[in-house]
Amino acid sequence: LRVEFSAAKPPFSNVNVRRAVELAIDRPEAIRGAYLGYGRPAAHIPGGYPWSPPLKSYKYIGKHDVAGAKQLLAQAGYPNGFSTSYMYIAGNSPASDRFAQVLKSQLAAVGIDLSLDPVDTPTYLARLGKADYGLAFNQYPYFSDPLLYTSPRPSRNGPVPDAVQAMVDK
Repeated sequence: LRVEFSAAKPPFSNVNVRRAVELAIDRPEAIRGAYLGYGRPAAHIPGGYPWSPPLKSYKYIGKHDVAGAKQLLAQAGYPNGFSTSYMYIAGNSPASDRFAQVLKSQLAAVGIDLSLDPVDTPTYLARLGKADYGLAFNQYPYFSDPLLYTSPRPSRNGPVPDAVQAMVDK
Protein backbone atom coordinates (compact mmCIF):
# COMPACT_ATOMS: atom_id res chain seq x y z
CA LEU A 1 0.00 0.00 0.00
CA ARG A 2 1.13 3.50 -0.66
CA VAL A 3 -0.51 6.87 -0.22
CA GLU A 4 -0.23 9.15 -3.23
CA PHE A 5 -0.26 12.93 -3.16
CA SER A 6 -1.90 15.03 -5.83
CA ALA A 7 1.22 17.20 -5.89
CA ALA A 8 0.19 19.30 -8.88
CA LYS A 9 -2.06 21.55 -6.78
CA PRO A 10 -2.20 23.03 -3.28
CA PRO A 11 -1.77 22.08 -0.56
CA PHE A 12 0.34 19.12 -1.73
CA SER A 13 2.25 21.19 -4.27
CA ASN A 14 4.19 22.45 -1.24
CA VAL A 15 7.00 20.05 -0.37
CA ASN A 16 6.71 20.85 3.35
CA VAL A 17 3.09 19.71 3.35
CA ARG A 18 4.14 16.39 1.82
CA ARG A 19 6.94 16.09 4.35
CA ALA A 20 4.51 16.84 7.18
CA VAL A 21 2.25 14.01 6.05
CA GLU A 22 5.26 11.67 6.02
CA LEU A 23 6.12 12.67 9.59
CA ALA A 24 2.49 12.36 10.72
CA ILE A 25 2.23 8.71 9.70
CA ASP A 26 3.29 6.20 12.33
CA ARG A 27 4.03 3.28 10.04
CA PRO A 28 4.32 0.54 12.70
CA GLU A 29 1.02 1.66 14.23
CA ALA A 30 -0.62 1.77 10.79
CA ILE A 31 0.54 -1.78 10.13
CA ARG A 32 -0.89 -2.94 13.46
CA GLY A 33 -4.18 -1.11 12.95
CA ALA A 34 -4.79 -1.82 9.28
CA TYR A 35 -2.94 -5.06 8.62
CA LEU A 36 -3.17 -6.58 12.09
CA GLY A 37 0.62 -6.54 12.35
CA TYR A 38 1.27 -8.43 9.11
CA GLY A 39 3.62 -6.17 7.23
CA ARG A 40 6.60 -3.95 7.68
CA PRO A 41 7.30 -0.27 7.18
CA ALA A 42 8.60 0.68 3.77
CA ALA A 43 9.39 3.66 1.60
CA HIS A 44 8.29 4.21 -1.98
CA ILE A 45 11.09 1.90 -3.13
CA PRO A 46 10.85 -1.49 -1.39
CA GLY A 47 13.77 -2.32 0.89
CA GLY A 48 14.16 -5.84 -0.48
CA TYR A 49 16.20 -4.68 -3.48
CA PRO A 50 19.97 -4.38 -3.16
CA TRP A 51 19.80 -1.00 -4.92
CA SER A 52 17.09 0.48 -2.68
CA PRO A 53 18.00 3.02 -0.01
CA PRO A 54 17.53 1.71 3.53
CA LEU A 55 14.49 3.17 5.31
CA LYS A 56 16.71 4.82 7.92
CA SER A 57 18.48 6.86 5.21
CA TYR A 58 15.38 8.93 4.43
CA LYS A 59 15.02 12.27 6.18
CA TYR A 60 11.21 12.24 6.55
CA ILE A 61 9.89 8.81 5.60
CA GLY A 62 9.43 6.55 8.59
CA LYS A 63 10.35 9.24 11.12
CA HIS A 64 7.08 9.68 13.05
CA ASP A 65 7.23 13.18 14.57
CA VAL A 66 3.95 14.99 15.29
CA ALA A 67 5.64 18.20 16.49
CA GLY A 68 7.90 18.26 13.43
CA ALA A 69 4.91 17.73 11.15
CA LYS A 70 3.05 20.64 12.75
CA GLN A 71 6.13 22.84 12.35
CA LEU A 72 6.40 21.97 8.64
CA LEU A 73 2.70 22.71 8.13
CA ALA A 74 3.17 26.12 9.76
CA GLN A 75 6.18 26.84 7.51
CA ALA A 76 4.04 25.87 4.51
CA GLY A 77 1.39 28.40 5.51
CA TYR A 78 -1.01 25.98 7.22
CA PRO A 79 -0.48 26.66 10.95
CA ASN A 80 -4.02 25.45 11.69
CA GLY A 81 -3.88 22.54 9.29
CA PHE A 82 -6.25 22.07 6.36
CA SER A 83 -8.91 19.73 5.02
CA THR A 84 -8.41 17.22 2.25
CA SER A 85 -9.73 13.85 1.13
CA TYR A 86 -8.41 10.33 0.86
CA MET A 87 -9.73 8.43 -2.16
CA TYR A 88 -9.69 4.66 -2.07
CA ILE A 89 -11.57 1.77 -3.63
CA ALA A 90 -14.64 0.98 -1.54
CA GLY A 91 -14.63 -2.56 -0.22
CA ASN A 92 -11.29 -3.37 -1.85
CA SER A 93 -10.26 -5.16 1.32
CA PRO A 94 -10.92 -4.91 5.04
CA ALA A 95 -7.30 -3.79 5.47
CA SER A 96 -7.79 -0.89 3.03
CA ASP A 97 -10.89 0.22 4.89
CA ARG A 98 -9.06 -0.03 8.24
CA PHE A 99 -6.07 1.85 6.83
CA ALA A 100 -8.32 4.74 5.80
CA GLN A 101 -9.49 5.06 9.41
CA VAL A 102 -5.92 4.86 10.75
CA LEU A 103 -4.71 7.49 8.28
CA LYS A 104 -7.60 9.80 9.20
CA SER A 105 -6.72 9.50 12.88
CA GLN A 106 -2.99 10.00 12.42
CA LEU A 107 -3.36 13.05 10.18
CA ALA A 108 -5.87 14.58 12.59
CA ALA A 109 -3.11 14.61 15.22
CA VAL A 110 -1.23 17.21 13.14
CA GLY A 111 -4.28 19.26 12.12
CA ILE A 112 -5.17 17.68 8.79
CA ASP A 113 -8.90 16.98 8.59
CA LEU A 114 -9.19 14.00 6.28
CA SER A 115 -12.52 13.11 4.72
CA LEU A 116 -12.73 9.54 3.52
CA ASP A 117 -13.75 9.14 -0.12
CA PRO A 118 -14.47 5.48 -0.93
CA VAL A 119 -15.34 5.10 -4.62
CA ASP A 120 -15.94 2.27 -7.10
CA THR A 121 -13.05 1.05 -9.27
CA PRO A 122 -13.97 2.88 -12.51
CA THR A 123 -14.34 6.18 -10.63
CA TYR A 124 -11.06 5.58 -8.79
CA LEU A 125 -9.15 4.91 -12.02
CA ALA A 126 -10.64 7.91 -13.82
CA ARG A 127 -9.89 10.28 -10.95
CA LEU A 128 -6.40 8.84 -10.36
CA GLY A 129 -5.52 9.45 -14.02
CA LYS A 130 -6.63 13.08 -13.77
CA ALA A 131 -4.96 13.63 -10.36
CA ASP A 132 -8.45 14.54 -9.11
CA TYR A 133 -7.89 13.82 -5.42
CA GLY A 134 -6.00 15.11 -2.39
CA LEU A 135 -4.54 11.83 -1.16
CA ALA A 136 -5.21 8.46 -2.74
CA PHE A 137 -4.71 4.80 -1.99
CA ASN A 138 -2.54 2.87 -4.38
CA GLN A 139 -0.87 -0.47 -4.43
CA TYR A 140 1.25 -2.03 -7.09
CA PRO A 141 3.56 -4.97 -7.62
CA TYR A 142 7.20 -4.39 -6.91
CA PHE A 143 9.37 -3.83 -9.97
CA SER A 144 12.91 -5.08 -10.34
CA ASP A 145 13.79 -2.28 -12.79
CA PRO A 146 14.62 0.94 -10.89
CA LEU A 147 13.45 3.05 -13.85
CA LEU A 148 9.87 1.97 -13.20
CA TYR A 149 9.97 3.79 -9.85
CA THR A 150 11.23 7.06 -11.29
CA SER A 151 9.58 7.32 -14.70
CA PRO A 152 6.56 9.56 -15.00
CA ARG A 153 3.42 7.68 -15.86
CA PRO A 154 0.85 9.71 -17.82
CA SER A 155 -2.73 8.94 -16.83
CA ARG A 156 -1.59 7.83 -13.38
CA ASN A 157 -0.80 11.00 -11.45
CA GLY A 158 -1.90 13.73 -13.77
CA PRO A 159 0.05 15.34 -16.59
CA VAL A 160 3.81 14.90 -16.78
CA PRO A 161 5.58 18.29 -16.68
CA ASP A 162 7.48 18.99 -19.91
CA ALA A 163 10.76 19.51 -18.01
CA VAL A 164 10.47 16.09 -16.36
CA GLN A 165 9.60 14.37 -19.65
CA ALA A 166 12.61 16.05 -21.31
CA MET A 167 14.94 14.64 -18.64
CA VAL A 168 13.46 11.15 -19.04
CA ASP A 169 13.79 11.36 -22.81
CA LYS A 170 17.42 12.44 -22.47
